Amino acid sequence: MDRHPPTDRGMPNRTPRTLPKALDAQVPENARERLGLQTRERVMDVAAGLLLRGSVGAMTIADLVRLSGAPASSIYWHFGSKEGLVTAVAAAAVERWLALLPDVASLPEGGEERVVAGVAGITEALARDARAVTLVIKVGVELGRGRHTGIEVVRRARADVLRYGVRLFAPAFGGLSGAMAKRAALHMASLLMATADGIAVNAATLGRGAAAANDYRVLADLAVLLYHHESNGRGEAARTASRGTLQ
Repeated sequence: MDRHPPTDRGMPNRTPRTLPKALDAQVPENARERLGLQTRERVMDVAAGLLLRGSVGAMTIADLVRLSGAPASSIYWHFGSKEGLVTAVAAAAVERWLALLPDVASLPEGGEERVVAGVAGITEALARDARAVTLVIKVGVELGRGRHTGIEVVRRARADVLRYGVRLFAPAFGGLSGAMAKRAALHMASLLMATADGIAVNAATLGRGAAAANDYRVLADLAVLLYHHESNGRGEAARTASRGTLQ
């Protein structure tokens, strides 16, 4: 991992100086702040592209300097380290994608209609920002066995998606008790997320960077099948049998 101490360590916590002193002195503070934000966003965008095309290990500060035009001191000032940059990129991708998910309160109250509408919204979010999903999965796969702070971002994001899935699917199971409906919803959300993961990983192995919109259409059919499976109690029976076998 590229880890060099920032050359501006000890400076006050503000946007690093990226302009010549004479010019910088003439720039209002809000303009310097905008410049700093633009530099941060540019570095993060370049880092995301490098991570999609390669890996965390392959990305270097030298590459980031060359492609973003930002000095190394500025990169370290904003992110502290390459680890901090990867964490920031993953967190931004997660936040951006979660914001695209449909509001569960706006969906039909129950039944298959709710499942279909909810998965349609999820599929649209995947299609609109498949790059972000692929990026998070790649970071998670590469860092899953380590103690990198970026993996905690990925794990929290996946937990958030599962909680969202429970809120989305549980009301669809009107014929089940509250506890059983939540278990059925969690099972559905877990299987759908694993399928979406596989689609994204498959696209990455084919060198496509991100899955296409049509790749995720299968989630709608799978969701309906899972819904009817769980509604008829077969999912709960299978899980109960599985627990009995393991005991």
